Amino acid sequence: MTVQYLITVIYLGLENLVISAAFNGWTFLTPILTDEGYFSTLCDEHGKEMGVLGFDAHDAIRLPSTLLANSSNSSSDLPSSKTASYPTCISQTEIFNLIFTLTTVVQKLAAFTGGIIFQRFGTWVTRILACFICAGGQLFLGFSSVNRPELLFPGMLCLSASGSLFYMVNMQAGNLFPKARSTIISTLVGLFLSGSVVFWVVSFVHDMGVPLSTIFYFLASLAVVSLFATFFFTSRQYFPHPIPQNFRYGVVDFKKHKKANENPEALKASNNANGGSLAVEEKPASFFTLIRETFFWTNAMQLIIMNLRNEFFQGTFDTWAESVVDGEAELDKLTNVFGIILLCGGIAAPLTGIVVDALKQNFQKAMKNEKLVELKALCVSSALLTAISVFFSAMQCIPNLTASYVSLPLYVLFRVSIYSNCSIAIASYFPSKYFGTLYGATLILAGVVSLLRYPLLSLVLRTFNGSFIEINAILLATCFLSIVHPIHLWRLYKHKAGKETIDSDLSSVCKTVRGSVNASFENDA
Repeated sequence: MTVQYLITVIYLGLENLVISAAFNGWTFLTPILTDEGYFSTLCDEHGKEMGVLGFDAHDAIRLPSTLLANSSNSSSDLPSSKTASYPTCISQTEIFNLIFTLTTVVQKLAAFTGGIIFQRFGTWVTRILACFICAGGQLFLGFSSVNRPELLFPGMLCLSASGSLFYMVNMQAGNLFPKARSTIISTLVGLFLSGSVVFWVVSFVHDMGVPLSTIFYFLASLAVVSLFATFFFTSRQYFPHPIPQNFRYGVVDFKKHKKANENPEALKASNNANGGSLAVEEKPASFFTLIRETFFWTNAMQLIIMNLRNEFFQGTFDTWAESVVDGEAELDKLTNVFGIILLCGGIAAPLTGIVVDALKQNFQKAMKNEKLVELKALCVSSALLTAISVFFSAMQCIPNLTASYVSLPLYVLFRVSIYSNCSIAIASYFPSKYFGTLYGATLILAGVVSLLRYPLLSLVLRTFNGSFIEINAILLATCFLSIVHPIHLWRLYKHKAGKETIDSDLSSVCKTVRGSVNASFENDA
């Protein structure tokens, strides 16, 4: 069955990259939509606001035309971006920023909802729902145009919602290989985050003269592939942890192994044979009991801070790039370098999991308690995440082109580590049954706070005259505050280690006393 497990992990990884997370590439889609004239009615011919949003701008903001085709005629009645230019302004920039902000918030809300659906109905129902929502989102984008730009809202919201559902069920693939579980989870997370390259590729295809609508219709058809793959590469309910021996899944084996897979006694016996689930044994609690633990809230706090730092940079990349370069050629270069680095992010994706697995193997040489080993490994990986975020934010505060280029690979490593750390932490510390709901609840908190990204960009554009240095300095300080989580993990580790030592000493004393008493009775006899 190892071959089937391997094929499943590979396919779900490709699905995370190509289908699930296309909405992450909004940065690369925005310049195309700007050049196509989306929301250009908010600006007059001089690049000033038309008053739609209730304010006037003093200076127009030129959005980059980094991936624009130079020739080709359009059959539209309105002028195409390839034959005429549309005015751009701050209001248009803020509308695009608003779309992405709402998209990220819906992603977080859908993660919690998807966790409930997955916990109640299983993998197949969750994935079928995700396939239809994903296809609908791509069709909305295909139907959108300069005359119907409002369709971008439902299109991107559907893509983010379906992406969360795919992400939630695909993470369980790590259970198929227990020894490399953290590595597989972090790889799947990294591929999901690297899904932004889809719209990067779309920009190049559009640059070759292919209409956006045609591209989106093709992407919608890929949802059919995911629909069929659901019945061949995933389990009807879930992938248990640990995996029972000879566990089979997919529509071909469904009837033949239905009783074996759904028999609670068989599953329990198999779990006992494989060592059982440590998290389930130690924490047989409800969802509401688990979210009251300090671990949940410090982990959530770190994700909230890191998520805001990530989404602010991701959603404002175009505007930020303009503030650090001079000339269209340098802007094109910076944008393309960023796209290539994002594509390489899939290579860096397993690093977090590899580090955690390596730390666990190293710590296991000195201690046998698996929970203590996991806590210590999570403490180190969380501290590394805080250090990376501080270093990245510091580079962003330096108004230098070289520092800007250095910050790009740091951003990719930082971005991959954020969600990998959070996923691994929840999967390791809490019962796997509650992974979806706990991870979704964490993302909801992060999504609510990420709404600050919209007013932060307004501060950059309207208060600081396009300068990102002040906001980046504030985000640098907040990133440093995330050190609270690794500190809490270290204190929790020391407390549990001390308790284990005391229990061990008491156990030794009890054994000694019991042996002495038994020896006394034997002598009396």
